[in-house]
Amino acid sequence: MLQEKDKSEFAKLLQFLAIRFNKPNIFDVEKKKLTQEELKSYFFFLADEFCNIEEFANVCKKLGKTWSYGRMPEPNYFLEAKKTDEVDVEMIAQKSWEQVIEAIENGAGYTSIPNFEDKLVEYVVNIIGGFYTLRQLDYKQLEFKKKEYIKLYKQSYNKDNLSIPTITHKTSLENVRVMKIKAPYSTKKFQTDSMIENKQSEFNKKLGLSFKRI
Repeated sequence: MLQEKDKSEFAKLLQFLAIRFNKPNIFDVEKKKLTQEELKSYFFFLADEFCNIEEFANVCKKLGKTWSYGRMPEPNYFLEAKKTDEVDVEMIAQKSWEQVIEAIENGAGYTSIPNFEDKLVEYVVNIIGGFYTLRQLDYKQLEFKKKEYIKLYKQSYNKDNLSIPTITHKTSLENVRVMKIKAPYSTKKFQTDSMIENKQSEFNKKLGLSFKRI
C-alpha cells in the first residue's frame, strides 16, 4: 500500500501524465495539471492497490507509452494496466523457472556454473537456497520451491533500485562448464552490485568456488 511519504512522487507521476494527455486543446501547461483535489481523489482510489511507488511508476510509464485517448486516464485504467503487467511478469517468472530446472538437469550446482542472461534468476535462486540446495530436492519439494521462486521473482521485478550481484567463480575441479543461458523473453536491466555475499556455502564447498569483491 502506498504511504503518506509517497504522495509527493505519486503527484509528480500523475502530473507528467496530465501534461501529456489532459485537456489536449490547451497549450498552457499549468492548466493541464491536475488540481490538489483531483490528486487526492486519485490517491484515495489507488493507494491501496499498489505495493510501493515503484510499482505505480511502472504502470504510469506503461500508460504514458500506450494510452491513446485525448484525456487523462481514470483510476480504473491504472488498475487494468497493473493487471496486464502482473500477467506479463507471471509468464516471465514461469519461463525463467523452466530455465532453472533445465540448468539443474544439466549439472548446475554440481558440475556446471550457470550464467543467466536474466540476472534476476541468479538473484532469486540465491535467496531461496542456491542451485546446490535445489538439486537435492524431490519433485514435490521443487514444486513448493517454484511457488516461492515465482513470488520472489515478481516482487523483485517491480523494484527499480534492485542491485543484482555479479559473481566471480573459481574452482579447482576439472571439467566444470560455464553454461550461458539466454532468456527467451525480454529481460529487465538492473544495477550491478560489486560486493558479493556468499549465499551458497554448500555449493561453494562442492565446487571449490570463491566469491570475492570485484
